[in-house]
Amino acid sequence: MQNSDSSVNTAATEDTEMDDIEELDDGSAIVKMPEAPESEDSDHYSNLAETLPDFDLNTLSSDLLDLIAKDKEARKKRDEQQEEGLRRTGLGDDAPGGATFDGASKVVHPVLAEGCVDFSARAMKELFPAAGPVKTKLHGEQSRPTLDKARRKRDYLNWQLTTQIEEYRPEKEILLTQLPLGGSQYEKYWFDPAMGRIRMEFVPIDEVLLPYAATSFYTSPRMTHMQTLTKHVFEERIRSGFYKDVTNLITEQVPEETASQQANNKIEGKDDSGYNEDGCRLVYETKCWRELEDDDQPRPYIIHTDASTTKILAIYRNWSEDDEKAQPRDWWVEDKFIPWRGAYGIGLLHLIGSLAGSATGALRALLDSAHINNAATAVKLKGGRASGQTTVVDVTSVQEIEAPPGTDDIRKVMMPMPFNPPSAVLFQLLEWITNQAKGVVATAEERISQASNTMPVGTALALIEQGSQVFSSIHARLHASQARALRIICRLNFENPEPHREDMARYGLVPEDFKDNDDIEPVSDPNIFSEAQRYAQLQEELKLAQMFPDLQWNRFELAKRALELLRIDHSDEILPKPPEPFTGDPVTENMKALMGAPLKASPEQDHLAHLQEHIRCLNDPLLGGNPLFPGPLLQNIMANCAQHLVFLYGASAMTAATVRMAQTGGQEREKTIAEAAGAAMAAVSAQLPGLVEALTKTQQLVASKMPPPQQDPAVAATLQAAMAETERRKAVDAQTFQLKQAEFQRDSQFQGMEAQLKAQAQMQKDGMDKMLAQIQLMKNAQDNESKAKTDLQINKDDNDTNIIIEQMKQEMLPMLKMLELAVAGREQQAAALSAPTIQGEA
Repeated sequence: MQNSDSSVNTAATEDTEMDDIEELDDGSAIVKMPEAPESEDSDHYSNLAETLPDFDLNTLSSDLLDLIAKDKEARKKRDEQQEEGLRRTGLGDDAPGGATFDGASKVVHPVLAEGCVDFSARAMKELFPAAGPVKTKLHGEQSRPTLDKARRKRDYLNWQLTTQIEEYRPEKEILLTQLPLGGSQYEKYWFDPAMGRIRMEFVPIDEVLLPYAATSFYTSPRMTHMQTLTKHVFEERIRSGFYKDVTNLITEQVPEETASQQANNKIEGKDDSGYNEDGCRLVYETKCWRELEDDDQPRPYIIHTDASTTKILAIYRNWSEDDEKAQPRDWWVEDKFIPWRGAYGIGLLHLIGSLAGSATGALRALLDSAHINNAATAVKLKGGRASGQTTVVDVTSVQEIEAPPGTDDIRKVMMPMPFNPPSAVLFQLLEWITNQAKGVVATAEERISQASNTMPVGTALALIEQGSQVFSSIHARLHASQARALRIICRLNFENPEPHREDMARYGLVPEDFKDNDDIEPVSDPNIFSEAQRYAQLQEELKLAQMFPDLQWNRFELAKRALELLRIDHSDEILPKPPEPFTGDPVTENMKALMGAPLKASPEQDHLAHLQEHIRCLNDPLLGGNPLFPGPLLQNIMANCAQHLVFLYGASAMTAATVRMAQTGGQEREKTIAEAAGAAMAAVSAQLPGLVEALTKTQQLVASKMPPPQQDPAVAATLQAAMAETERRKAVDAQTFQLKQAEFQRDSQFQGMEAQLKAQAQMQKDGMDKMLAQIQLMKNAQDNESKAKTDLQINKDDNDTNIIIEQMKQEMLPMLKMLELAVAGREQQAAALSAPTIQGEA
């Protein structure tokens, strides 16, 4: 602060004019310093960077940049995930993986890109229809002024979002294409004084930094938006006073891009020249809690810091001036695909990223296999006169090759490489992986489109709900984000009244109408996310109206809903508006009723006069008795007579009861009212003698002219179907009786024939049994005879054999004896020869 004061004094001394110097008689002089301007209370929404000391600004800048660097490092992995998701779409022609040989396939399976495009188309259709994204929503009692005000606000916001904020729809579409990949994307809203309107910007997830400890975007203690501003935009902010005019802010350094931005540049096909010809610079916009000036506790601020020069450009209070609690104001909306534990959501990369990579790998393997099998690849022998060098064979050309001596067949020199053809199993695996990946965010639209028109509504709704569970939850979150965005837009309309006042006046609105915004909401329905659901619900409503016609359905509203669902403009010009009931004098009411207008009685009318005139008109031969006037017109007058009787009863009874209660002091109130009502109706009957008879006669006249009651088409069709079913069943029963009678006669004949055949078969069986018995006896006799003969023959053969054996024994006996004698002689000779030797040895 001393430096600031001295600089002011020095400047004041230099600016001092001679007229401000007064010379005294003693030679001295009095210098009159210029008076300091009176300090004005600074605006609550002014740029505090203009008033804070440089030392405090530098300290704050150093602290913030250090925190931002840590936040960037903490979220570096998320940026790399976003980059991988962009690359895996294949749009940038640099998807990871794949073979490295020449001609290898670099194709990418489109499941990720297809999921993003399909989701964006479905979501945009629900969130931003052609008429606009806003509709009315009233709570509690709905009065006509409240409803009209809500409709005017709806029309104004739809005009604002479709026409005035011209970048809203394009930015929203970009956001919805990026949301499935990033898991979380952001919308930013602010009021631009230079353009005099609200602006909207899509902010990708890689440009938003959150602290490591943050678990939610809305409760994060710090959030930084990395803005890349061109020289033109940066200088425009300085000229408008939004940024502090700090000297020496020229930079030639190109801001460093995130990994996601680099991957997206390849998709867009753009390349940085490296010269920074647009003067782009990086500015950090940080929402944080700080104690500045005389704050007794941390309060929410928005601080803009130049990354290249580390200078604070702007500091703004982020709470309303009349908010004693200093609650931060909303400028941002988070759109989340699938919520997870941390501050960022998860997207298709996390859900099916591995499946998408596998599908790409399988597809590349199939294409590479087909390419290799179709390529001219072979091996050849080396030796002889062959050079041994690789020979490149051009397609559709004749190429000579050298071979060893004596080789007469080229197939003995070269052999094609035995590559495997594309695998059928791999193709089936690719199809399975694709179905699994698409099943994560698939809907039942295809199944509904293939179903028949006679499918029950409940079945159709069940198919839609079952096939779109994931999409329905995402749609509900987008609906909530859209509602938050509408609240921000309404707040900006209220806080910046002057630029919007003229446009609001065209819709009969003032800025104060946007202070409370419970009467509008997004046009999307969190429970309905497809046209098939809406058509199914409308079909069910029409069906219920036909099933229960006595409930007096508002068919005008049903038809209006059907036309709106069919996207038919100006439906009010197509549908006839229901006529307003008329209330007037008796003669005019009769005229209106005979011309088809409905009547409505009023309590303040002369009910006796109306009853008399209505009854006279109905019984007049020229009016009620005239065949030109059908019964429904006359029934309208009779209904009005009933209304007048009800009002007459109520008015007469309460008037008489008031008089009696005043006389009795208010005792036995209910009994007094009942007695007074009876007396009042007796007086009415006396005033109109024969009223009941006249009404009865009139009702009979009207009933005689009423057309026969028209049966509801649905009921008639049901009865006709039931009668047809009854006749069909009668015919079926008669035919069944005839068939059963013929079957009985046939069974009787078959039974007689069966008995005869059984008797004949039994007789034949008995005869056969007798023949078999005789044959068996004959067989047994033959067997016995054969057995006896066989036994005798066996005995005879045995005896003959024994006799032969004995004879042979007798013939061989002398020879055996001779052998025995010869053996004995030789033994004796041997003994005699060996005797001397034994003696000599002894």
